[in-house]
Amino acid sequence: MESVRAGPYYFKMDSAWPLTGRENEMRRISQTVQGGSGGAVLVGEVGAGKTRLATEAMDQIERDGLRTCRLVASPASREVPLGVLDEMAGEADGGPTQRMHRIFDWLARPGAPPAVVGIDDAHHLDEASAFVVQQIVARRVAPVIVTVRTGAYTSNSIASLLADDHLRRVDVAPLSFDQTRGLLEAALHAPFEAGSARRLFALTRGNVLYLRQLLEDEVACGRVVRYSGVWVWSGAPTFTPRLYDLIAAKMGRVPENVADVVDFLAVGAPLPVAILTRIADPAAVERAEELGLVTVDGAENPTARLAHPLFGEVRRAHGGRIRLRRMSGEVARELAAKGRRDARTVVRRAELTLGSDDDASPGLLEVAARCAMHLGDFELADRMLAEAEARDETVDVVLPRIACLVALGHAEDAVAVCERFARSGSTPGRQALVRTIHAAILVWILARPQQAQRVLDESRALCRRTGRIAEHRAVHAALLAVLGRSREAAEEAAMAMEAPRLARIHAQIAVSAQVSALGSLGSVDVAVRAARGLGDARPRTG
Repeated sequence: MESVRAGPYYFKMDSAWPLTGRENEMRRISQTVQGGSGGAVLVGEVGAGKTRLATEAMDQIERDGLRTCRLVASPASREVPLGVLDEMAGEADGGPTQRMHRIFDWLARPGAPPAVVGIDDAHHLDEASAFVVQQIVARRVAPVIVTVRTGAYTSNSIASLLADDHLRRVDVAPLSFDQTRGLLEAALHAPFEAGSARRLFALTRGNVLYLRQLLEDEVACGRVVRYSGVWVWSGAPTFTPRLYDLIAAKMGRVPENVADVVDFLAVGAPLPVAILTRIADPAAVERAEELGLVTVDGAENPTARLAHPLFGEVRRAHGGRIRLRRMSGEVARELAAKGRRDARTVVRRAELTLGSDDDASPGLLEVAARCAMHLGDFELADRMLAEAEARDETVDVVLPRIACLVALGHAEDAVAVCERFARSGSTPGRQALVRTIHAAILVWILARPQQAQRVLDESRALCRRTGRIAEHRAVHAALLAVLGRSREAAEEAAMAMEAPRLARIHAQIAVSAQVSALGSLGSVDVAVRAARGLGDARPRTG
């Protein structure tokens, strides 16, 4: 067991994680051993869980009473002919033929239980060892279970076993979201909050190696904590040297022009290939795809993105700040030159401009914020609105800022924005509208009817003078409904709804107050008819 800090206490995480979500793979491996076939080859990317799966399969084989021989190949072992198999040969002396016969003798020992050979990272086998493995399989001397990394070079002997179907291929894919969440809960012995699990899955894409290292790091630093028996992850991940080394090893050493491609995508992905090849070396883009660092989707309008989200996270965390800001600016300018005006492109252009040395105009930020709200990213929208306001105090972004803060559950901050706006020199009509929204937040979200009454009392004359009395009545109706004065609430809401000029949000407030009041008065049928019209918001007329 490994102790890691979990908030205010220590949680003991098992040193060996449980195997979950691999029932189908285990069944297929078992069928190859029991069915008398040559064995199985487990193929998957680095960190997919090939070794863990092979280990569990060999453990089960031992529990079934069979002999096993577990071997591990490596780049260093490739330099020693038959070096990996010497454990079965018994000794390293003698020529290759003698050693091969000793290996066969060990596997077919008279009176001994049948043997199964397991070889991890078989793509690192030297040619002599690979030939012996091929002979073991072809002659049905013993079943073999080997693991091979996706895309790795394998010797001709191992490749022929796959081509001739002597070994059954078992693809070890990354875990799905449900499998990832199940593994998290099995490792932590408690439920894992769905949103937190989705964020971890989005970062790791079900790669067990990355998932384990990231989780252990986040638990250790107190960002994964348990509330009421449920694990929750908050905050952005910190990339420890161990996790960085894992990702860097996966990416490998790449030429500088290929690193440029990776970094452009780290700050701006996904990018149309047409844009990427303008700001980076086209040959380097092709090389990055060949190395498995970049994937390209789409036929008519191909789009490039990094092959794994953690590639971008690591490059952003460890890349030079000046370099990344320069690249962000280049991508933003290319997106602007492209002329696309869809919501996602506008948001990305504004976000990239903020992360560069280029000047982000308040107009761009305001439009991008509204696009972000449309896309449901209220946190990003609020940040852009705040930036727009900081760059130009005359920009009026108070209403969308209030909407963002309320959507994010930051009602107190929304009230602070309303109070600050009340002290500004804005137009009386705008002041009246914001004060009614201020009162609505106090009534329905913060449950402070006395404060809401005070805001409404202070703004009544202003609302009359500026033609916003209908909005005032809508919020006042909501307040009356909360205070239990249902008949007055219904009457006030009806008066608000009869007004020829009423903002959309206030129309919804008035109808909601009317439904609540009528229901309390026992006018159920009328309340139901009013409720059906709740979603049919009146178009903004003021």
